[in-house]
Amino acid sequence: MVLEPRDILEEYGIKEVRQITIEDLNTLPKIYDLKLNKIKEEYRAIYEVLYEPLNVNEISIKTNISITELYEKLFMMEIEGLIKKYENKYVIKKEG
Repeated sequence: MVLEPRDILEEYGIKEVRQITIEDLNTLPKIYDLKLNKIKEEYRAIYEVLYEPLNVNEISIKTNISITELYEKLFMMEIEGLIKKYENKYVIKKEG
């Protein structure tokens, strides 16, 4: 049962959420590189081709992942906040 947003985060193994200050931004790598290091292996191939907006067929061709499997992974990646769908194309979700 979900009583607060923290319950959802805990379900996906996210235990700590913190804000980044402007000073931190100068010392951190680019968001793409930071996320790529933390991306689950099963999503890495998809994430790596999303440097530009792509539809499902384009992603499938570039990654050699079946459409059925791809929809499942894209759905989970959206829930985890890694990507978003915009005008029938998927893109890497920017922080903020």
